[in-house]
Amino acid sequence: MLSSIESPEEWDALCGAFTDAEFTQSFAWGEARRPDGWVPLRVALRDGTGVVAAAQCLVKSRYGLQLVYCPRGPVWQKAAGGDDALGRMLDALIARLPRAVLVCDWYVDRDHISDLVLRRRGFRPVGAGITAHLDLRQDLAAIRAGFHKKWRNDLHKGEESAITITRHDAPDRLDDLYQLAGTTAIRKGFVVGVPEPVAQRFVPMFSGDAVVFAATAADGVLVSAALMVRFHQRAGYLVGASVPSTHASFQRGASNLIQWTALQWAQAAGAVTYNLEGLDPAGNPGVFHFKDRMGGRTIHQKGTWVRTGLSVTTMAAQALLRRMRPV
Repeated sequence: MLSSIESPEEWDALCGAFTDAEFTQSFAWGEARRPDGWVPLRVALRDGTGVVAAAQCLVKSRYGLQLVYCPRGPVWQKAAGGDDALGRMLDALIARLPRAVLVCDWYVDRDHISDLVLRRRGFRPVGAGITAHLDLRQDLAAIRAGFHKKWRNDLHKGEESAITITRHDAPDRLDDLYQLAGTTAIRKGFVVGVPEPVAQRFVPMFSGDAVVFAATAADGVLVSAALMVRFHQRAGYLVGASVPSTHASFQRGASNLIQWTALQWAQAAGAVTYNLEGLDPAGNPGVFHFKDRMGGRTIHQKGTWVRTGLSVTTMAAQALLRRMRPV
């Protein structure tokens, strides 16, 4: 039975039953998207044993079409019969929203979902990515030993420098982070994953679990910063930025020191997985090497799948998704 959930406490507690529920499935994320015209729909699928699957979908209508976007979901119990639970959840969503363009964007390992489960329900793949997960169930010595030698050496340089790392409960220093991120994105040719207006609305609702780590040089200049979020057992590195190596205040190891501090924070807060949030070896090789050298497990994501319904083509659905920019 598919049931709607309106209580933030009930929804977030329910998400805690799924080990891979990420911040985009949190109640706060859905509310942060309302000003952009996205209406959250939060539903859970129950059977005799309890909740077996859940989905926070963001709904928006444009050009006579209804787009239903499920960021990093649905989530489902992946024990024996997991494919069946996911399949039943998708069937329930399709029955509830039969004319919609339904988009699911899974960050889980591609082998965790059978193509057949999706294709037999009319879904088609439109994109996938790569990320890396650090296992925070290890002790800190083991995590540090897993870093690439060069990454570890840079971390040591940062620790020996005059850099000061401070932790700020967001939105404190969020403006500074995004100012630095804007110049970094222009310099390196990438798009900041979480737009600043969304972050400004989202992170205050994540009190204590959305933090900015800032690295300040001896002269007081902000040389590196990053936004981290924890939701139940998962922590994620959402936005990061740093000054270029040609900057007068640049200090090698500042970004490494931020990451080392952040993953310790995440572990102490109860996270068991630290998601490095995207590897792009072709489009952003510098960031790729930085993250890859942290020694995490590479995850080839299942990615974005679209069920268009009616006569809407997959290509048209992709164009609509890009224009409406749900993330």
